[in-house]
Amino acid sequence: MGSAQAGRRKRGKTEIGHGQGHGLGHGRRKTNPKQAPRSRLGLVRARARAPARARFFYCPRFPPRCSHYNSPFLYLHPGNHTADARVYPIAGRPGVTAAAIVAAEGVSMSLGLLGTKLGMSQVFVGDGTVEPVTILQLGPCPILQIKHPTTKGDRGETRKDGYSAIQLGFKDKPRKAATRPEQGHVAAGLKSKRKDARQKAGVVLPPKADCEPQRHVREFRLDKGVGFVTKAECNANEAKLSLERVKTTGDIKQPFQAYIDDVTLKVGQVLTVNDVFKDVLAVDVIGTSKGRGTTGVMKKWNFGGLPAAHGSKKNHRQPGSTSSLASNRGSGRPKKGRKLAGRYGAERVTIRNLTVVKIDTENNLLLVRGGIPGFNGALVMVRPTNKVGPGSPKAKTKKVETASIKKK
Repeated sequence: MGSAQAGRRKRGKTEIGHGQGHGLGHGRRKTNPKQAPRSRLGLVRARARAPARARFFYCPRFPPRCSHYNSPFLYLHPGNHTADARVYPIAGRPGVTAAAIVAAEGVSMSLGLLGTKLGMSQVFVGDGTVEPVTILQLGPCPILQIKHPTTKGDRGETRKDGYSAIQLGFKDKPRKAATRPEQGHVAAGLKSKRKDARQKAGVVLPPKADCEPQRHVREFRLDKGVGFVTKAECNANEAKLSLERVKTTGDIKQPFQAYIDDVTLKVGQVLTVNDVFKDVLAVDVIGTSKGRGTTGVMKKWNFGGLPAAHGSKKNHRQPGSTSSLASNRGSGRPKKGRKLAGRYGAERVTIRNLTVVKIDTENNLLLVRGGIPGFNGALVMVRPTNKVGPGSPKAKTKKVETASIKKK
């Protein structure tokens, strides 16, 4: 046994974790690797068994899938957190669970559409100016399922999905390429032994869209009460929504006017651009940015680099000194958010409050001002903007109304 291994055992630094060199045992207490839970993402939460200093664990080979991965003493399953049935308590916060935080801090969505990015161009507007636009081909998108929180039956009200949402599909998928669960999710006439048994037992089956299997399936949350959808009442068959739209009046004193549009959506109904984005001034576009692979700090973080003189000795594009990142930490660990070289791009990006320039209902095209993430042909999610601050459609209507009242 070498002196290094003997010293490591003597100090009690037994490493536990997903991979070699990524462990929790960096304190004085000895820990048993067999008792430490492991996960495929490399996220280990063992507060009761791990040292007090090892509250966070992050494996760079397996990045976290949740925004709460480094919250203190937060226990989350590495799978789909919103769909996980298990509840993990949070130390120091009695009565608060991780599932409750994920549900409360979920992304607020509204009714939208799926589509593809066709590319960029320019168009002339009515006053003669040129607008740089991105052309999006949205829909048609069939409604595959309506998620609803609870359902009423013989035994009273029971929990169903826990939230309200509209599940949309985009682009037909060949039946030979679709799995049987994908076919059964949309087909009403698919034969199944389990389906027959449930019908004989008197179970009411949810309605089906009765369309082709869809290549892309996404959900739009309706229960947040912000942005486009102001009110939503959902059940398994239909969803009654109150949509807040803003139309142009042509009046100089009041060019924009907001109104409420009540719509009813049913399973199997096909949504088009005109159904969702009629009288919508601005949208939010969600896409995946272009993947640029492993890049340096100058490309990824816009560093200036080191001097370009000959005496720099082939380190012109290096990050430079990072000694300040370890200051005021006691143990000398680097601060969180350290900017280093690594993978750049290929991540979810949301561009908010893009102005709608033109809608082509015949070709299902939506022209928005500015650029959006992704390559030509990439999948995008488009929704009416949920921005409510300055520059939003809501702010435009309120500002004009107050100004007209003061003049009178």
